[in-house]
Amino acid sequence: MDPNTDKKQEILYRLGAIYKQTQKYSQSLECFALIVNNPPPPRTAADVWLHIGHIYELQQLYDKAMESYQNGMQDNANNPKLLQHIAWLRLQDCPFQNVTTAIQLLTKASEIDPSDAQSWYILGRCQVGVREYNKAHHAYQQAVYRDERNPTLWCSIGILYYKIGQYKEALDAYSKATRFNPFMSAVWYNLGTLYESCKQPPDAKDAYQHALEIDKDSVHVRERLHRLQLAAENPNLPLDSLPPLPAVLEPVRSPPQDGLVYESA
Repeated sequence: MDPNTDKKQEILYRLGAIYKQTQKYSQSLECFALIVNNPPPPRTAADVWLHIGHIYELQQLYDKAMESYQNGMQDNANNPKLLQHIAWLRLQDCPFQNVTTAIQLLTKASEIDPSDAQSWYILGRCQVGVREYNKAHHAYQQAVYRDERNPTLWCSIGILYYKIGQYKEALDAYSKATRFNPFMSAVWYNLGTLYESCKQPPDAKDAYQHALEIDKDSVHVRERLHRLQLAAENPNLPLDSLPPLPAVLEPVRSPPQDGLVYESA
């Protein structure tokens, strides 16, 4: 093969990745479409389809994302990243939703590449969702062994402990998350609800104010602060009659292509 062709394919691949990172999705798709049938080594067609599917996923175009991931699976059915993203789509509020299938896919991904913390992390998220808390704890442990300084992971571990009523362990996990990344709004929100559960309104208020500094548009945080203020002004006010708010916020909307992201929900 002409080495110049290889160089052109490599340039298009890198350019497509840059466009994706800068949210220029149409330009990125154009680059990847030109090389999907002849990707630059050592990349494979599955790798390129993964990028294409991820672009659609980032735009919440789940039908096109799933179609792209399935195209990639035809090239390599054992690509753990493809399995992760298909599993994630199975968790979304869309026609593909199927947690049981997601767990199967992630179990396969973790068997193919046990060193990938992402598979273990999303598997834990799935198992928390179906209240298989012991299995979720095991999956999160496996993720921690491989990525122990990941704040996203520690936030989700805190959520697990909160759900099973182990508040001290939840506090420890959230504290680790804030130590590794103090700019995750979801962690501070979750700390606030934890403090409220422990009847510590001043600490809860502090945590919510941290969350609001990071995410000034958060409706949930503002409402939590508003209700704390109402309770302080009128302790007999029946706040339980108000519409419920989320007890916790997960720290990430969707998985990135390589590793866990550190953004708040």
